[in-house]
Amino acid sequence: MPIEEYDANYRTALELLTTHARQVVVISEPPIGWDPSIDVPAANLDLIEYNRRARRAADDAGALFIDLWEAAIRTATALGWSPSAPSAPATGALSVWSDGVHLSEIGDELLRQVIADQISTHQIIDNLLTLDRLDRAAAYRRCRGRAHLAPEPPTRTRQPDHRA
Repeated sequence: MPIEEYDANYRTALELLTTHARQVVVISEPPIGWDPSIDVPAANLDLIEYNRRARRAADDAGALFIDLWEAAIRTATALGWSPSAPSAPATGALSVWSDGVHLSEIGDELLRQVIADQISTHQIIDNLLTLDRLDRAAAYRRCRGRAHLAPEPPTRTRQPDHRA
C-alpha cells in the first residue's frame, strides 16, 4: 500500500478508535527477519518509514505509541541476526521470528515485555481505573452511534416491596 494511503487510513482508524476509547495504544511493526523472496534490508527501510507515520498519527491522536522496533533489533542481533545481511538462523538456534516474518515465542515474549514496560511507565491501567466513569445516560449517548453494540438501556422501575 502506498505510504500516503497508509497514513490516511491509519489516521482514520485512530480517529474512530479515540472517539470511542478512553486510551488507545499503537504498537509498531517489528522488522522482517528474513525472506528469500524479497530484499529484506530495503523492506525494513520501508517499514521504518511506515512506523514513523504510525508514530506521528498516534501522537496527533493522543494515543500511546509503543516502539517494538529497537527491542526487536537489539534482541535479534544478540541472537546472531544481522540487519545488513539477514538470514534464517541455524536449525535449532533461537530467533525473534518463527519464519522470518512472524514472531516466535521469543518475539512474543519480547513484545509482552515491551508492552508491559510501557503500560507501567505511562500508568495506563492506573489511569483507566481512576478516571471518572460516564454515568449511564452519557455512556448510552456516546455509544448510540454504534446501535448494534449499544441497545437501548433498560428502564428501571421501582419494584413494589412485598416484604411483610
